[in-house]
Amino acid sequence: MGDKEPPPANTAAPALLKNMLILSSVPTLDAEREVELTRRKPSAFGGEAADVKRGCEGISAEALRPTQPEDSTEAARSSSINFLTCFAVAAAGASAAGFGYENAIIGPLAALPAFVERYQSPSDTASTSSGYVFTAVHQNILFSIPLIGSIIGAVLATPLQNRFGRRGSLLLCYALSLAPLVLELFAPNLAAFVLGRFWNGIYYGVALAVGPLFLADLVPAAIRGRAVSSQNILTVGSQTLATVTVWATESRQGALSYKIPLAVQCAIPVVLIALTLPLPESPAWLVSKGRRDAARRSLARLRSSSAQQVSLELAELIKAEEDKVRMEAKVHFWDIFRQSQLERTMVSALIFSLNQCSGIILSTTFSALFLVQLGVAQPFLLNVASSLCQLAGAITAPLFMDRVGRRPLAIYGIAFLALIDFTTGALAFYINNERPQIAMTIAALSFIFNFFWTLSFYSISLLTPSEYPAVHLRTPTMSYAIFNGQVTAVVTTFVVPQLTAADAAGLGAKTYMIFGAMNVVFVLLAYVYLPETAGRTPREIEELYRSGLPKRAWATASVGAQCSQIETEESMQRIVTSTTHATDKTANDAPILVTTGAA
Repeated sequence: MGDKEPPPANTAAPALLKNMLILSSVPTLDAEREVELTRRKPSAFGGEAADVKRGCEGISAEALRPTQPEDSTEAARSSSINFLTCFAVAAAGASAAGFGYENAIIGPLAALPAFVERYQSPSDTASTSSGYVFTAVHQNILFSIPLIGSIIGAVLATPLQNRFGRRGSLLLCYALSLAPLVLELFAPNLAAFVLGRFWNGIYYGVALAVGPLFLADLVPAAIRGRAVSSQNILTVGSQTLATVTVWATESRQGALSYKIPLAVQCAIPVVLIALTLPLPESPAWLVSKGRRDAARRSLARLRSSSAQQVSLELAELIKAEEDKVRMEAKVHFWDIFRQSQLERTMVSALIFSLNQCSGIILSTTFSALFLVQLGVAQPFLLNVASSLCQLAGAITAPLFMDRVGRRPLAIYGIAFLALIDFTTGALAFYINNERPQIAMTIAALSFIFNFFWTLSFYSISLLTPSEYPAVHLRTPTMSYAIFNGQVTAVVTTFVVPQLTAADAAGLGAKTYMIFGAMNVVFVLLAYVYLPETAGRTPREIEELYRSGLPKRAWATASVGAQCSQIETEESMQRIVTSTTHATDKTANDAPILVTTGAA
């Protein structure tokens, strides 16, 4: 053995350690996250990286630790965010504000006597103890048909992002949504009003698909859950604005009671355009287009860290992009249904749609109508209280998302929603004019439901399509999730009036019993299929899915081998060095995938 030539590891190690000490941004390795490297695939970087791997085999974790305070990579990066990062979270998070406002305003408008008299003939208008309401058929037309537009938008989201980028797609949607909003404001009849909502729904569908991806691309993985959850706050905030506006104007006589809220809606795209213009394009999308210098500039604007740390983050994006290229030369939409990806697609899409089958539609979209049917006093004021409870849940969600974790928040949250559903449905059997307190109790329970639904089910559903799919399939998976969710919305907004309306099945609040049974099923599905991904990078999530571990074991699983980290550092050094050359060999070796970006 002694006459044999030393392995390459012994000669590569000093150079590696020197490079690690030079780069102040190199993170400390976490011993608890080290795993065996017996099954790692060949590197894309050729011989140099192979030498690095062989060198790793002879070096202990302690020897690889740089002389700096212990800290994880993502924790360090979460502290490097700057003002523009925070502004980007707010601006990109507001991408669904227009949808939130319109989705929340239609319910109160449909309960305003002046709006009902304007868009429904007197012979069709149903009367309740609290005033005039739309018939079940007209509720279907108002609430269901426009959502088909959002389904079309979800389908268009992928080609639009490929052509115009995340930022460009959002700006295009905001600008084009002004025309249908003006049509809604001045609609001469119900058909024109519904056409405006349908037309506008196309742009909302695109924004719903693009916004979470854009937001996830702009922030480090350590704060991704909280950042994406911030979209809930802004969306629900716009819903609260809608309910407050209608409450403030419902006492006005004539058309002003509903035209003022519609006029406010026209201003939202203008505000969103002003917020989005200063933002940089997604660094991951720029890398996917081969525009690495532009991606570096984008990261530099979004981080307060050093140039070396920016280079390291860029190297990780490029490594993720190269992983995508090695997987497939071209991504097709239908790849999300391949056997290897089907579970991830279903989890991402189903949780996005099933949250609408929890009972939330009664206390949000149909809240004002539901309260009018219950016969409670001041239904429009109570509708504001309902929105405020939802807003409180959205504000609280980021605090729980990363600390409690996705999985326990979903399982315990949905279980509690089921309990509220069954309690509310049981109370509905005892409603009568002599017991008005029961109607008020049902209203209060629906408010509590709003808080916990937004805190758990809704917050998780917005995050999963941008976090669970394979990196190269994030964009088509998000589009499918939006498509699936909006199809579910069409179904629920069609079915619910047929169950609750007095001129249909007339179940009223008893419908909560049906939703309670569905939530029990959702808890079981979440226990089996919903993994814990808090703080995980895309590559770690990929490794955990490939490992086949049961989802309940993900929270404590150790991933992220030390050689994988050194590979990333070597990649970063190659990128920095390549700026002195006329061409980039890595970029020339494989075509850059133009379909999606990496988180």
